[in-house]
Amino acid sequence: MITPSFSVTQDEEFVFIEINAPYIKAQNIEMHVADETFIFSLKPYYLRLRFPAPLVEDDRAHASYDVGAGVISVKLPKENKGEHFPDLDLISKLLARSGEAASATAPEARVQLPLIQVMDDGSGENAGDAMVDAQNDLAQASEFDWELPQEVAPDVSELLHAKYGFNLMYQGHFTYAQETANDINEIMEPEKSTAESRKNERLMKEEVKFDEAYYQTDFVHTEEIDECIKWKSPAWTALRELQKAEKTQSEDPTTSSPEITFDDKETEALLRLPRREYIISDPRSLYLCLIPLLFAHAYDTRTTLNDPTPESAWTIGKLSPTIACLDSSFQSIREVMVACTRRALSYPLYRNWKLVEKCWEDVYCALRLGKRWVLKCLLGVRERFEWHDVYYIYNKIIVEDFCVWIQSANDNVIRTLAHEVRHCTLAKSETGWDLEELESKTSQ
Repeated sequence: MITPSFSVTQDEEFVFIEINAPYIKAQNIEMHVADETFIFSLKPYYLRLRFPAPLVEDDRAHASYDVGAGVISVKLPKENKGEHFPDLDLISKLLARSGEAASATAPEARVQLPLIQVMDDGSGENAGDAMVDAQNDLAQASEFDWELPQEVAPDVSELLHAKYGFNLMYQGHFTYAQETANDINEIMEPEKSTAESRKNERLMKEEVKFDEAYYQTDFVHTEEIDECIKWKSPAWTALRELQKAEKTQSEDPTTSSPEITFDDKETEALLRLPRREYIISDPRSLYLCLIPLLFAHAYDTRTTLNDPTPESAWTIGKLSPTIACLDSSFQSIREVMVACTRRALSYPLYRNWKLVEKCWEDVYCALRLGKRWVLKCLLGVRERFEWHDVYYIYNKIIVEDFCVWIQSANDNVIRTLAHEVRHCTLAKSETGWDLEELESKTSQ
């Protein structure tokens, strides 16, 4: 069966669904509403949506078909008039099945995970539940201590099977790593690696790759780099517009803030994402591992002036330790930022400290804008990897899962993460290289 493309909007009383289904016989359409679930069926199309609160199927419900446009318009009453349905633009959440567990795409890539936390069980909530959930979200955000170092208990199972990727869910995808033309991968034997060995190999190869002469050259010859630094990124522009709107709204409550929306291309990409729920063993680690993806995306976006090149996938992969080294062992925001900064000064075309600082500003802006903007960035990363014969594997084990998971992430936690990134100022000495001495020698 084919999942048709669709969009969902709402007002105080109704939910409106537009389903793109050209070349059909409208008289054969079947639709059903049961509490939070809406089902549309007409061969070869099938669509099941699970809403955050119940709907009703009564005389007010209505459906029509525009033959010319090939669009079915459905109007469904809300059970509780005036209730707001959140996240109707996050397609993967609407398509998720109740009780669907996380799994990889192949049997050999599955790993049993502890039953710790399930993200989004798809159940409805009443107004009282929504208030409790909001309070819990704020409590969860306040409890995250991003700088608290933690000791990682040794995992005996790692001695038998390497685990890597999103939530350490995957194995078996790099069995023939040395035989493939994967220029991103930096781990010699991924399937025999542990979290500690991957981290150590990453640090060693960064030391080897850092080129003092290259850094000095980019410190002096900055014509092209300055253009990248001065450029205003989409995230920066969007945040400024939001802040202006918030200021206006505080003075005039009748005005509304601009909404972050998805274009047709992004909506189509959301439809193609796998439909999963996740048993999360360490949510804090996932938020930390999100940062390298956003940093690498910010660097590529800024250095290409938002016009991706054939090298963009390589750039993003190399700059993200989560991708190139399958390293998800980070215990603090500072540790993540140091790792990304070291890689940005060792691998890409432009290796400049001021450029790195500007990219961290972009990461802050993306996080400050919330999970919808973060999702747009992740979809951008996914698109760069999607059509590559080798690099597509990183979508399967990392990027697509982040695209699905972020839709159920806590916006309050993301906002505290933005705050921590903004206030974590790195000293050049934290890279482990004497950058100030190199700059001083170059200036003489």
